[in-house]
Amino acid sequence: MVKAIRRFAREDSGAAAIEYGLLVAVVSVSVIGAGEMMGDSVSSMFEAISNHLNSLLVLTP
Repeated sequence: MVKAIRRFAREDSGAAAIEYGLLVAVVSVSVIGAGEMMGDSVSSMFEAISNHLNSLLVLTP
């Protein structure tokens, strides 16, 4: 039983998985934050392009 506990204490593959999980969580929170900050400006840019293209494509009778 003592050998099993010592072997379990030396096992570090679970710790590496937790570290990778935390790294993924931090990166995803950063990406979501950047998307939230840039969302309005990107949306307004595409709206301006759409309006400009619509004004160019309007056919006068």
